[in-house]
Amino acid sequence: NGTTLSRPPFSITQANRRAYINNIQTCIDVDVYKNRFLVQRPNLINTSPTGVQSQSIRYSALQNATNLVADVPGNGGELSAPTGDVLQASEFIRDQLIVFFSNSTWSFRFTGSSFDPFRWDRLNVTKSTNAPYGAIAYDERVTSMGAQGFIACDGVNVQRYDIPII
Repeated sequence: NGTTLSRPPFSITQANRRAYINNIQTCIDVDVYKNRFLVQRPNLINTSPTGVQSQSIRYSALQNATNLVADVPGNGGELSAPTGDVLQASEFIRDQLIVFFSNSTWSFRFTGSSFDPFRWDRLNVTKSTNAPYGAIAYDERVTSMGAQGFIACDGVNVQRYDIPII
């Protein structure tokens, strides 16, 4: 307002939005993708369930970053990856978000639909990442690191790139 700086509440239900109640305490990362605000691996408060949503990405309404309401169509929403792994890091390559989980790699893609704007596509289930915030984007690939070595994803394949060439 020009005199104080404060964070707007991020409500995930319409009732909490009207009451100005915050539901997202922290998250591992935020991004803007296709004019929507993304909140990755949010820690939910003041709602049921509470706690860290380990496979979840919450997204805002189109061109309205503070509207994360998921219980009213046309507003924001939530999409959880169909895995038991924990979201560790993410980075954009071309027009998709590559998301590294603790034991798998997924692509978070835009569908173009107003009612179901994103989808998860599994890219790999054998390459692991145990480095939160450990993704680096290059022109042709996104890299991360795990217990088994350095991995790179080009949007289709996930491979180790630290193995010496014979």
